[in-house]
Amino acid sequence: MKPLPCIVSFLLASAAFAQSPPTRGVFQAIPHLFSVDTGSSPLDLAWKPQGDIPSTVQPIVPVAAANCPDFKRAELFGAYEPYVELDAMSTGNDHIPTPSATGVLDPGQDGWLAFTFSVRHGSMRTNSVMAARAPQVEGDIYGYFVPGASVVVETGVPSAVVDQLFFEQGPEHIGLLPTADIDAHDAYAPYVQAGESAPSALLFRNDAFFFSVTPASAAALNTQFGGFSGVPVHAADVYVVYWDSMQGAWEKPELFRSFAQLGLTSQDDVDALAVRSIASHVLPDVVMFSTRNPDPNLTLLVQIPGTSTSVPPKDRFNQPIRLINSGDIDAVSVYDPEFATYNRRLGWPVSRPELSQPALSLGLHNETGGSTTLVSVAGFRASDAGRLDLWIRVGGQSGTVTLYKGIGVRYPSQTYAWSRSVVLPGLGAGDFDMWAMFWSDTGAHKYSWVTRIRQ
Repeated sequence: MKPLPCIVSFLLASAAFAQSPPTRGVFQAIPHLFSVDTGSSPLDLAWKPQGDIPSTVQPIVPVAAANCPDFKRAELFGAYEPYVELDAMSTGNDHIPTPSATGVLDPGQDGWLAFTFSVRHGSMRTNSVMAARAPQVEGDIYGYFVPGASVVVETGVPSAVVDQLFFEQGPEHIGLLPTADIDAHDAYAPYVQAGESAPSALLFRNDAFFFSVTPASAAALNTQFGGFSGVPVHAADVYVVYWDSMQGAWEKPELFRSFAQLGLTSQDDVDALAVRSIASHVLPDVVMFSTRNPDPNLTLLVQIPGTSTSVPPKDRFNQPIRLINSGDIDAVSVYDPEFATYNRRLGWPVSRPELSQPALSLGLHNETGGSTTLVSVAGFRASDAGRLDLWIRVGGQSGTVTLYKGIGVRYPSQTYAWSRSVVLPGLGAGDFDMWAMFWSDTGAHKYSWVTRIRQ
């Protein structure tokens, strides 16, 4: 079909684009597995797909790919399932650098480190980003890039976003009611369940599920079963279930870290969790967590490997990572694609006042810093059939806007999360902007944020 004239003029306008990121940050469209406090929503464990979904569409955990872990509650916990209320979770794929003896997290010369997280209901919020979302922020996901010596030069992440807090997703983007309280979050489960090593080959695939439970859940499990396999359960412990690929099922829950190993007491409550646990054990396991502690200096802790000491994490400059006075963190995922010798350059969304609520997620990334950039677009639905246009602008703010590629799109029956990937050849040194428009056969259109990347 022909694009609407007003959209064409909007796309081809040569007016300058704003340089600052939009209200929502680079993690605005990521899929993730999350848990919701049962007092705020009928959901407990659900999967948010790529892109935004309205509250009228209830998120679910879809069917797993063949021979891949299934993150449905009944599959994870078996007979324990009715008595398990999750308080924190991780698939063990969190990219946490090995902490020093004092808690310094240094991702390396070419590395960057970022968090997505949520906060507990009623938590303090002394920053302007959360204040703008008040009074209910507990259903939001926020993003934060940790300061690093080479984060701008080596990875192309703009300096303006480092050590800043960004609103990424709210209940209105995740399929939840405004009162929902997200109390656990893992960004890697959708890739594991789909049988992918995505978002890139840098993911150390780990087929496990690490978790903690609420104090009430611990009491119920102890009353009904005497704990997990007869071992008493504590809300301050971290448990794990491993996927048995031969049996195609989860094993029974077992203790991964006791409260004593984490430097806690039996009265503590682990309410946020990020774990790096590589099956080959080429690197030591790392556990980052939060407890229900009113002290803002202790809202996030990392266990020093091989010890029973946990300390507040620090950036490579030996400064505390406090996530900009966010309050009591109760869900967290950690990102650091730079474990190996890769230099992953990521595209960053740039603001357009004309755009709001993009339906597509556009990702640009350059794994090596060379001439080839990969483009991925996600957010299609089962009913989508039409043409995907990739637009590009080279030459700075007033550069020429051209249609890079039009791709015929025909998808079989699926629910969300369809993506399309293409290779974008080298365009020479410098920055370029790109965005996607999808023209449906039915006459509807969808678009992404404008995204900028450095070649």
